[in-house]
Amino acid sequence: MPFSQLSSSRFAANRSAVLSGAAVAALAALAHLTFYVAVPPRIWLDSHRYAAWGYGFWEHVAAHEWDLATPPGFPLFLWMVGRWSNSTAGVVLVQQVLAVLACLAIWLAIWRAEGPRVALLAGAIVALSPDRHYYAQSILNEGLAEFTLAVGVCLVLVGNRARLSGLVVSRTIAGFFMAATVLVRPNLGPFLVLLPFIPPDHRTGERGRPRFVAGLGAGLVAWLLLAPWLYFNAQRGVGGLNGSVGYQLIGWENDFGVGPRLDLGPLELHTTDVDRQLRKAALERIAQNPERYAHAAALTFYGLLIPFPPSGDVGPAVRAAADLPPAVPLPGFPIRAATPRWRWRWACHSALSVVYDALLPFSWLGLAWWGWRAARRWSGGPVFVAASSFLCLLALAALLMRNSRYTQPLEVFALGFGLPFLAVRARSRWSATHPRSGDSVIQSATRSPRITVGPPPSK
Repeated sequence: MPFSQLSSSRFAANRSAVLSGAAVAALAALAHLTFYVAVPPRIWLDSHRYAAWGYGFWEHVAAHEWDLATPPGFPLFLWMVGRWSNSTAGVVLVQQVLAVLACLAIWLAIWRAEGPRVALLAGAIVALSPDRHYYAQSILNEGLAEFTLAVGVCLVLVGNRARLSGLVVSRTIAGFFMAATVLVRPNLGPFLVLLPFIPPDHRTGERGRPRFVAGLGAGLVAWLLLAPWLYFNAQRGVGGLNGSVGYQLIGWENDFGVGPRLDLGPLELHTTDVDRQLRKAALERIAQNPERYAHAAALTFYGLLIPFPPSGDVGPAVRAAADLPPAVPLPGFPIRAATPRWRWRWACHSALSVVYDALLPFSWLGLAWWGWRAARRWSGGPVFVAASSFLCLLALAALLMRNSRYTQPLEVFALGFGLPFLAVRARSRWSATHPRSGDSVIQSATRSPRITVGPPPSK
C-alpha cells in the first residue's frame, strides 16, 4: 500500500475513534449531569456508616476505632472529597463525573477489542444505564467501585496486546486499580486474584515470560496497597479484609430459612470472637440443611442475574428498601436543598429502568458467550472479564447475598460487553439470512459486521 493511502486510512480510523469517543462522552455527561440536577442526593442506611468513618478518617484509624463490616476505600474517598466540598452535593457530583469516566473506560476497552462501531453502541448502552445514574447519586460505594474496576479492566484489555514493556506497565497499573476496588468492595476480589494469570493476546511465541513479569508487577503493587489494611485488621484479630462474614451469612440464612432463626443484635456491638462463633454456626446450619441451602443459593444466583423476583417469599432483607428520605443529615456532610426538579428526567429514568431490567438477563448471557468465544481463540482479556464476573456472582450466591447493590459494579460489563456482542451477532445472522435485493447470501454475509476477539491478522 502506498504511504499516502496508508496515512489517509490511519487518519480516517483515528478520526472515527475520536468522533465515537466524543459522542459517548457527550451522551454520558448529558445523562449523568441532568440526573444530578433533577434528583436530590440519595441517602441510605449505610450512608451514615460511611460518612461517620469518613469524617475524621485518620483520627479513627489512629485510634483503632473501626467496625468490622466497613472497608476503608469509600470512607477514605469521602474524606478526600471533603477536603474540596464538605457537602453531599459535592460528593455526588464527583461520583457522577467518575461515572462518566467509567463509561469512557468501557468504551475504550471495547474499542480496543472490537472496533469503533461496536464501541459506540456499547458506550451508548452504558451511558444510558439508569442504575448507574442512581447509584452515582447515592452516598454508597458502588459508584467508586465501578470506576476503579472499569479502569482496571480497560488497562487489561488495552495493554494485553502490547509487547513486554507495555504489558508490564498496563498490568501493574491495573493491579493498583484492582486492589483499590477490593478496598472499596471486597466481594470483587476475583478480579484481583485472576489478574496475574492473564495470558497476553499476541502470538509472539514468548508467552511465559511476559505473563510472569506482568503478573509479578501487578501482584507487588496490589500487595503494597492492601498490606496496611491487612496489618490494621490483624492487630485487632481480623483475618483478611472483612470481619463480619459470619454476621452477614447468618443474617441471610435467617431470611432464607436455612435453619432456626438466630438473633444477631446490632452490628455496632459485633466482635471478632462473636463472628468466629457465627461462622461456625452458619456452616453447621448449612451441613444440617443442605437441600434448603442449595435452594437458597440457587434462588440467590437467579436473583443476581434476573432482576425480576421469582414467586414466593425471599425474606425481609431482600424486600426491604434501605432508602431513607433525602433530608436526613449525614455527619460532616450537610444536605443541599432536597427539592425534586425536572420530573420529566425521573420519568425517563423510570422508563429506562423497565427496559434495562428486561435486557439485563440477556446481557449476562452475552457476556458468558463473549468470554467463551474468546477462550476458543486464546484471547486472555475477555476471558478474564467474563470469568471474574461470574466468579463474583458464584461467591455471592454461596454467601446468599442477594442484593442488586452487590452486582451493580459488574453490570457495566454485562451491558457494555455482553449486550453489544449479542446485538452484533443477531445483526450478522439477520444479514446472512436476509440479503438485500439483488445480493446473494454470500455477499450479504461478507458485508455484515463481525466481532473479532483476539489479535488482528498480520499484514
